[in-house]
Amino acid sequence: MVIHILVEMLLLGLLLIVQASGQARPPLSGCAKYCGDIVVLFPFGIGPGCFLDEWYEIDCRNGFTPPVPVLEKTNLEVLSISLEENAPSNSNVIEVKYPMISNAPFPSPTVP
Repeated sequence: MVIHILVEMLLLGLLLIVQASGQARPPLSGCAKYCGDIVVLFPFGIGPGCFLDEWYEIDCRNGFTPPVPVLEKTNLEVLSISLEENAPSNSNVIEVKYPMISNAPFPSPTVP
């Protein structure tokens, strides 16, 4: 639960920075728009000059089928990016996969 809250706070912070920056500069032309099945939208990007800053860098890991987009700075797999121009901050979402950690004991297997 704590990790879930921390990840949400991190991602909210990223989106607030996007809005505050007004997406200050456009990405370079020729930047990849897809990594596997995921559409990569600016300020996120793949490759030098294609993302706003290091927190938005996507590493497209081509060793998988389909390729897997990963936020380089946090090493979290990106599941989707949804950004709308002039939209309220709660409608802009980046969905990531992160491990669930629990200290709950596992039930002992029962032997028939």
